[in-house]
Amino acid sequence: MDLLKSLSAKLGVTRDQARGGAGLLLRWAGQAMGPQDFSEAMKLLPEAQEFLAETVGMSGHVEEACLKPPSPTEAFPDLVSGFRSLGLEGGMVLRFLPFILAFVQIKGGDQINSLREEDLS
Repeated sequence: MDLLKSLSAKLGVTRDQARGGAGLLLRWAGQAMGPQDFSEAMKLLPEAQEFLAETVGMSGHVEEACLKPPSPTEAFPDLVSGFRSLGLEGGMVLRFLPFILAFVQIKGGDQINSLREEDLS
């Protein structure tokens, strides 16, 4: 699965917007997983490093979205601000999510699913 191509084609965003939005959501998800599990997940998703690198140096709400605990009610406005800084509408956060989930499941396979199951238990 070429995530950037899928996001660009299906959502009408540029590759840079796709890369930045994916990076924001992956960094935010990393907060829910904790550093050790996130590190393991990134080993299974080496191309995700490209998306994460896109968010380095972003300031303001983008950094806040990635540093706050991943409570949807607290972090969602910051994620929206991060997406807006990429030139995207805030509602695109929700439109990106199914693509990110599919990417993680396809690329990470059973190993990533076991990490996610441990987080839920």
